[in-house]
Amino acid sequence: MRTAIACLVILFPMLALAADLPKDKYICNCHITPGIPWRAGPEPIKKAVVHHRKAKLNAQKSDATPAPIHKKTHIMPTEPIETETPASEGYPGREGIVPSNKLALPAGKSIYASGELVYISGRVLDAKCVPVSDAIVDIWQADPEGHYVHSTLGERLSPAPAFAGSGRATTDNLGRFNFVTVFPGSVGTRAPFIHVHVVHKDFPTLDTEMFFADDRRNATDPVFSSLSSAQRSMVTAKVWLRDPSDPDKGLGASWDISLNGKNPWRHF
Repeated sequence: MRTAIACLVILFPMLALAADLPKDKYICNCHITPGIPWRAGPEPIKKAVVHHRKAKLNAQKSDATPAPIHKKTHIMPTEPIETETPASEGYPGREGIVPSNKLALPAGKSIYASGELVYISGRVLDAKCVPVSDAIVDIWQADPEGHYVHSTLGERLSPAPAFAGSGRATTDNLGRFNFVTVFPGSVGTRAPFIHVHVVHKDFPTLDTEMFFADDRRNATDPVFSSLSSAQRSMVTAKVWLRDPSDPDKGLGASWDISLNGKNPWRHF
């Protein structure tokens, strides 16, 4: 009897979740989400720049030949920055990620940031499609104009609308996460996408990117086009109008993340 009740308690929230979404929006493919390596971006990390300046000054003081400073990387070959602060487009640093899942409506705001709203929902799963709870999902992205702008604490506390630029969510007992953001603009030759960083103590850290289905710019994106057809489907979110009669209500987007490993509590 207790087992039956426990099953119903777990089953009903999952049925409710499925009922709230359009058909075929939450289909687990049970394939590991491909990682997309960090790349140097248009905006260097402040900490990395300090590394370069210190290295150059130390070399000048010792009359030694300074180590080459490459324009396309922010990591010194002999003294790499710790993995928790990778050099990637617009990455604000681990401590710089805003601890909220509402990028378009930071705490204290009553007006959404300008741009097309996107309501992202998804799940973090293991290799067997078992939900992973307490996974930390960090995202950061360009604003609608294609610029990486991370709001300051003062901007987020003021009553004026502001776009946070980054956000964080922790998955619930069904592995679910969600964000409210704005549709990102193109950065250079890149299609609109969102950086994603997933951390959980029982799984390898995943660094990847989320693209938007049916965006014509995906075909010319250098990263997206370098992936196989199967990998593309695993980094592409399904997108739909939340209310076809009212486009101002924004877009809905769903995307599941499959981590490489098995949930240790999968038998319960």
